[in-house]
Amino acid sequence: MNENVKDIDGLLEAIEVAKNCKLCLPYLNEMLKTGQTEFSNLILEKQ
Repeated sequence: MNENVKDIDGLLEAIEVAKNCKLCLPYLNEMLKTGQTEFSNLILEKQ
């Protein structure tokens, strides 16, 4: 993956991800913002 990916749009261009239900998008956004890769809470985000 390109290390210059800074947001979800860049990630979606760099790799094939979030093509189906898109439930992963809030977690991917949080990962890109914080660097956190494990989540113990449910992230609810309006699309």
